Amino acid sequence: MDHHCPWINACVGLHNQRHFFLFMAWLSTGCATVCITGYRLFLATFDYYAEWTPVTPKLGFTLIYVLCLAIGFAVSVLMFWHLYMVSNGETSIESHDNSYLAGKAKKEGLIYLNPYDLGRRRNIQLFFNIGPNGYSPYTLLFPLALPPASNGWSYPRRPIPSHPPTKPSNLHAPELADGLIARANGLGLGLEGEEASPLSSGGHAEDGMGGYVMGDEEGLTDDEEGGGGWMDLGDPQYRFGQDDR
Repeated sequence: MDHHCPWINACVGLHNQRHFFLFMAWLSTGCATVCITGYRLFLATFDYYAEWTPVTPKLGFTLIYVLCLAIGFAVSVLMFWHLYMVSNGETSIESHDNSYLAGKAKKEGLIYLNPYDLGRRRNIQLFFNIGPNGYSPYTLLFPLALPPASNGWSYPRRPIPSHPPTKPSNLHAPELADGLIARANGLGLGLEGEEASPLSSGGHAEDGMGGYVMGDEEGLTDDEEGGGGWMDLGDPQYRFGQDDR
């Protein structure tokens, strides 16, 4: 589930989140069209020297314009916020966990990675179920009841690197949640089709050991399929370990 929306009186989740986003996109487009094309008429309503008819349509138009301006702005902000989360491979609920876990990791000198973040382009393709193994991008222009890319039980995951050959000079990873904490370096993070080496076994990220841990740390939780872990940024060996649950 992504969130419960009181405005549509329904929960937004796997089977309708795509349509909810398109609803926001087209509503924002409609409001923007009214605001742009009606701008001159809106300014004319402030012309106090113009003749007034017995029925004052200026008042009605002004109210419509102001509503479109306010609703269009609010929905546009919400739409771009959802687009940001979609591009990071997370839901609204997960974003709250992300903030907490990313902050917790940062205090420990760690970086929190999301195993479901496959890169912005691929994340968006999977969300809308377009691109490779999906539907045409032109389906976004029509109100079609298309199924999601996932069955709701399993989702594509990024590979996890092990033993980077050199120390990274540039950290490159979004501080996201519902995932693993690892050293981010662009060397085998599995981004955009990048290959990653296999996982080593065992180990927890305690006392600077720099391992991969699942769920047994304070406040660190994840789904039963795995994901969630810590990596010590001070570990010169860049060791990764898989949890033994």
